[in-house]
Amino acid sequence: KQWYQRRVRANSCCSHPLATLENERDPVSGIKEAAVRRMKHELGITEVGVEDISLLTRIVYFGSSCDTWGEHELDHVLFVRKDISVDGNPDEVKTVRYMGREELFRAMENEKEFPVTPWFRIISNSMLGPWWEALEMGQLQGDDGKIHEFSFPQ
Repeated sequence: KQWYQRRVRANSCCSHPLATLENERDPVSGIKEAAVRRMKHELGITEVGVEDISLLTRIVYFGSSCDTWGEHELDHVLFVRKDISVDGNPDEVKTVRYMGREELFRAMENEKEFPVTPWFRIISNSMLGPWWEALEMGQLQGDDGKIHEFSFPQ
């Protein structure tokens, strides 16, 4: 079971590539392979392949997640737009819910009622709006080649 049990909302899935798996060692295709593996494990999603995944960017962030734990990670931001079936792994997710852009941003205005993980708040506050708009217009661009650095309040 995950140590991060604080009933907070987050992105759909984390890739967590494994160096022990040869197909996950490449800095781009390996991240996509890992995401396919983790989508199946965390969410029971089997309809997505590496060809369906777009790498948008990378972020490095550092900060506390709770009183005990903190994180300092390089995250790859990946997007998939596809009809899927979800069968969440109860050891990984409590619930799954699709939210449109306006509903999500409105809910995130009240952090106490709608807590989200620090990394999802960073992405939402800085990049998600323009990406979502570009996706809806069919103009979402792939890898920007950058690593964006963020920290959040302790």
